[in-house]
Amino acid sequence: MGKSGDAKGNLKKMRPVPSYSNASLMRKPDAVLKVQRSYTVRGDGKENFVLFIIPFEFEQEMNVEAIEYVSSNFKIVHHANFGIYAVDPSIEIRGDSNAIESNKLAAQTVRYQELTKDIVYYNGWVPGSSPIIFPQKIGFKIPKRGVIVLTNHYSPSPINITEQSSINLFFSPTNINRAVKTLSIGSGGVGQIKPPLILLPNEINKFKIQMSIEEPLSLLYIWPHMHLLGKSFKAYYVVNGRDTIPLVRIKKWDFNWQEAYKFKKFMKLPIGAVLTVEGEYDNTSNNPKNPFSPPQLILSEGLMETTNEMLSLIIIYLPYKEGDEDIEF
Repeated sequence: MGKSGDAKGNLKKMRPVPSYSNASLMRKPDAVLKVQRSYTVRGDGKENFVLFIIPFEFEQEMNVEAIEYVSSNFKIVHHANFGIYAVDPSIEIRGDSNAIESNKLAAQTVRYQELTKDIVYYNGWVPGSSPIIFPQKIGFKIPKRGVIVLTNHYSPSPINITEQSSINLFFSPTNINRAVKTLSIGSGGVGQIKPPLILLPNEINKFKIQMSIEEPLSLLYIWPHMHLLGKSFKAYYVVNGRDTIPLVRIKKWDFNWQEAYKFKKFMKLPIGAVLTVEGEYDNTSNNPKNPFSPPQLILSEGLMETTNEMLSLIIIYLPYKEGDEDIEF
């Protein structure tokens, strides 16, 4: 029996655990865009949301075939989100070397808005994530000039810990002729969670998001996200009200091991399909990861700290083209 009490599988079929010399699972990155100054997480036992602005300038627009978030101390990072933006030459992109903590974001609204008018790409990192890799001639073009706006959610720490994040870029030798898009569904994104994500103490509850697909899409990656009370997660779509096609299913949610799952082939999401996301949550004392004893009322609001909850699905996709469902990567 394993530590969880489950029966062990066939050890002869177990693949060897890969060994990596550093955070990157690929070749040496072609560009490393690093936060300009390391940040010290205060040892006050509180969570922190901190925004960093990373400027960049290249000689020309570059084709990106893979991207990776890296931290000098992954243990302190709860999760990270980042957007890449093109910035007009009339706007200065330097001079933002200081971290912007959540309680000071309001004072930076004007500056933030002028830097984030033209988004190119959006993604993030959660524990267990791998680099995002695209098929040949698919990815995105990073502009000559712009910024990365990175938001790190730091976990509570009893001691001061210093951390510095960076974004690794891997350039393609061939031209990118199809640019990927990202859509966040659920908490902090589009779509309505029903019933509202309110977790009553000593209860196990299920919640659902449903969206009708108005244009055909080709899915490349799918990224589920919940917090500590997550019990199970699944996403699927229904065609013509009867045919159900599964996308992802996690029977035992583990907050400490999340991933952006890559489809073996592009997954077509046809027009008229109804996309459904379902999340189950355990807010009882039987959940060993429950942050409160006794269990308390948990909401999904504000900055959505670890002790709040989320039901979220991020998809990386392309507008569908005939034959996409036959493309392997």
